[in-house]
Amino acid sequence: MWLDDEEIGLLAERGCPVSHNAASNLKILGTPRVADMLDAGVVVGLGTDGAPSNNRMSVIDEMWLASIVQKGLRRDPTVLPARKVLEMATIDGARALGMADLVGSIEVGKRADLVLIDPRTPNLATAADPVSALVTAMKSENVESVLCDGEWLMRERRLTRVDEAAVLDEAAGRAAAVRARAGLP
Repeated sequence: MWLDDEEIGLLAERGCPVSHNAASNLKILGTPRVADMLDAGVVVGLGTDGAPSNNRMSVIDEMWLASIVQKGLRRDPTVLPARKVLEMATIDGARALGMADLVGSIEVGKRADLVLIDPRTPNLATAADPVSALVTAMKSENVESVLCDGEWLMRERRLTRVDEAAVLDEAAGRAAAVRARAGLP
């Protein structure tokens, strides 16, 4: 989180990738110098961390937040352009995990991982630049279908492998039990 120039140099020199979890960082610790890491050649992927430090756990939200926070930190609207943020969420995330040969881009021989986006919504319909729109305007509601390793996990906004209503009912019940044990209303 709180890296100085020498530490950023060491990350770059040693080829140590970084997971940037913007919402979690802001909620708990602060703002890391992601743009400086990128300038030094550090591979930075986007992550969400866990629920206690990032209630949304949405890479879509992380793209937007990572982009605007670095612009504010450097006071430069050109820092961390949308194309780079999208790379951080896809191929750079795969590189950070050591999986760039399997996932992170659409290529022959890689796993069939796709997210289909519905652009016919008020937040995306008028976008002049589709990449910028994906990073700065897209919301989870725009996700229409998700294919992971060739298997549809969500198709036409319906989960295919779990009963969503049952999972939500169970989660609500467990949350109520935890609140009761903790003596919370």
